[in-house]
Amino acid sequence: MKTVLQNEKYGEIVYEESAWSGKKSISINGVILQKKDKTTFEYVTDEEIETVIVKGNSMSGAKLSIGGQTIQVIAPPKWYEVALSVLIFAFILVWGNVPQLCLIFPLVGGAIGGFISGMFAVLNFMIMRKLEKPYFKILIFIAFMAATILVCYLIALLIISAY
Repeated sequence: MKTVLQNEKYGEIVYEESAWSGKKSISINGVILQKKDKTTFEYVTDEEIETVIVKGNSMSGAKLSIGGQTIQVIAPPKWYEVALSVLIFAFILVWGNVPQLCLIFPLVGGAIGGFISGMFAVLNFMIMRKLEKPYFKILIFIAFMAATILVCYLIALLIISAY
C-alpha cells in the first residue's frame, strides 16, 4: 500500500508497505530514508539527522514519529470493516457446524470451512482497507460473503456425494 501526503514542515512524504511481507519504505521530498531496523529510519538533511519511527502497519493504521511530531500516514480501520470481515468467518463456522442448519442448506464447517472463510475474510479486509467509499466496501463484503458461501456449499456437495 502506497500513501502520499503533504506535511507543512517536511513536505511530501511517501510511505510504502508491502501487504505480503510487511516491508516498509519511506521517502521525504524524494529522499529515501535509510533503514536502521524494522521500524526505525534515519532522515538525513544538510543540517542534521532525524530519527523516524513507524508505529503500526497498513492493516491497523500507521503513524510516523519524527522530530517530536506524530504524522498519521494510514488511518486505522473503521469498526464496520472489522465487523464485516469477522462476520464472514463467524457465519461459516456457526452454520457449517450446526447439523440442523446443514440439513436446510449444506455448508462445510470445521477446519475446512474455517480455513476457507478465514482466507476470504482476510482478503475482504485487505480490499476494504484500500477503498474509500463505504458503499463500495459493503459491495465488496457482499461479493466475498457470496463467494465464501458458494465455495463452502460446493465443497459440502462434494463431501455429500462421496458418501
